[in-house]
Amino acid sequence: MHPGQLSTINDVFSPSEQEVASARRVLDAIARAERDGSGVAVDDDGRLIDRAVVRSAAGVVSRAGLDENPEAC
Repeated sequence: MHPGQLSTINDVFSPSEQEVASARRVLDAIARAERDGSGVAVDDDGRLIDRAVVRSAAGVVSRAGLDENPEAC
């Protein structure tokens, strides 16, 4: 890898602001559900949020350098 390629590589492999915002909404929804005692959460489109979705969302936030409680996964 050439140093001149780093910017392009970072752009390609870093999540977009939209992806990070969506991931944060997922993490917020599951945190609210767990705090409320139900443990069942849905996303903005009404789809069930399961542990795989939570792990994926946590990964997006982590890749963005904004780690948020990875133990919640």
